[in-house]
Amino acid sequence: MSHIVIIGSGFAGYELARQIRQHSQTAQLTIITKDDGADYNKPTLSKALGFKMTPELLVSATAEKMSEKLNASILTQTSVTAIHPEEAKVSLSQQQIAYDKLVLACGAKVNELNLANTLHVNSLTDYRHFYEAIQHKKHVTIIGAGLVGCELACDLCGAGYQVEVVSIDSQPMPALLPEKLANALQEKMAAHGIQFHFNSTVSAVSQQKQRLMVELADGDTIETDVALSAIGLKPNIELAKQAGIKVNRGILTNEYLETNVDNIFALGDCAEIETMLFQHIAPIRHAAMALAKTITGEKTKVIYPPLMYGIKTPYYPLRVCRAPNISNDNWTLEMDDKHNAKATHHNKNGECDAFIFAGEQVMDRETQQALVKTMPNWLD
Repeated sequence: MSHIVIIGSGFAGYELARQIRQHSQTAQLTIITKDDGADYNKPTLSKALGFKMTPELLVSATAEKMSEKLNASILTQTSVTAIHPEEAKVSLSQQQIAYDKLVLACGAKVNELNLANTLHVNSLTDYRHFYEAIQHKKHVTIIGAGLVGCELACDLCGAGYQVEVVSIDSQPMPALLPEKLANALQEKMAAHGIQFHFNSTVSAVSQQKQRLMVELADGDTIETDVALSAIGLKPNIELAKQAGIKVNRGILTNEYLETNVDNIFALGDCAEIETMLFQHIAPIRHAAMALAKTITGEKTKVIYPPLMYGIKTPYYPLRVCRAPNISNDNWTLEMDDKHNAKATHHNKNGECDAFIFAGEQVMDRETQQALVKTMPNWLD
């Protein structure tokens, strides 16, 4: 009986396990996770406060329930200390586990600021700490104005908090939005009371009595109750690197999600395929479906069609279809006086290969679906 070991119980790990069970009921399945193994929808973390969701309400199934559903052994609160490809084993703190196929679904970690008194929200455990910290508080300062920072700012504002955002960049979501769309987003968020400090860096976060002082490099200080870092993620690659698996920004794979080491695969936020990181739910689901077939005997390439996703900024709704390698050049923008907008990006062949719909335009699903049908695949 084949033994498949998955490192990680985030969306990638659990979705792969679900897909494997679609193809094999008999494969031995072990999932190793450093947390409690609860199944939850990670994108909900950045909108949970607006829905008054406690950490417990985010959990859809405990590790015990997932073990039953998947007919899998789930090792919680357990870290893999080393991978031994030559022996086909992984080391835990007090034992080794042999595998026939090993999947690294170990996710991504937050970029650290090396600042005291600062929280982040990248997991259910993080959300538990954050949720406790903001109880009976009024003011939150977010460091970072990327996608997650803006989503959290909107969620906190909608839940009644005063929110200030500090960013080293000159606009919100610089990696995603052309300048005019970013300016419109900033204007809409500011209209609801969210204050931005652009071209700014934080030099220290100090405790003074019951409050925090966020000190900016230009000398300004923001008095706040909670400081939250949201400056992006980087794939967890250390374990793979130590085992001789090739890495770049992420763990390098081919179109079958195979690494350079036999019988070891990578999936999800930690995986890099053809120089791209696909760190959204929809592409990870596509990858898990293909990898499950490969692992259970039907070798299958990952194909990413154009995939749409919504950004949770209700003050200025955004719907995006954009591969990770699309630049912020060559966008064509149509925007009315209320900032309802449609932006399209064209490749060197003149094909539309990305789009962003904003404001009331997000409701135009017919045009979006028509555009998707004309677009090239993100990965063939």
